[in-house]
Amino acid sequence: MRRFAAVVLAAALAAPLIARAAPPPDINTPINDFIDGFNQGDTKRGFGAYAPGDVVIIDEFPPHIWTGAQAAQTWAADYGKYIQTVGVSDGSVAHEAPSRVAINGNLAYVLVPAVYSYKSHGTPTAEKAEFTFVLAMADGAWKIKSWTYAGATPHPAQ
Repeated sequence: MRRFAAVVLAAALAAPLIARAAPPPDINTPINDFIDGFNQGDTKRGFGAYAPGDVVIIDEFPPHIWTGAQAAQTWAADYGKYIQTVGVSDGSVAHEAPSRVAINGNLAYVLVPAVYSYKSHGTPTAEKAEFTFVLAMADGAWKIKSWTYAGATPHPAQ
């Protein structure tokens, strides 16, 4: 009985401390900043979503993997070159709320369903996809440490 009373007392004393804890920063902020920056051609906003240091990006176009402190900038430059060579224009990404979020300390694993819409040689095209993000807490905010894009076979937009 004493042990039970001690547990109840400890919980009662800790409750005000737990209630006063600040809510965690919004996990969606860097994802929205990255995708909105991409859609608006706002590289400053997009690049601001990344964590400092090395980043890993995996995408469907060659060379498929970008790593290092300049991975985001190199990916963006390669994307620009790639879309010109394959006749893609007007690319934009629509995304849903995360379908899965797993937070483990200062790291988070986040799955985000999306649709990448664009014109392929002038024909409206859509591609269902999923982003997998790894976020890291940096200076009190979530930032992108890694992302992978996995798209289905493109099809004419409806």
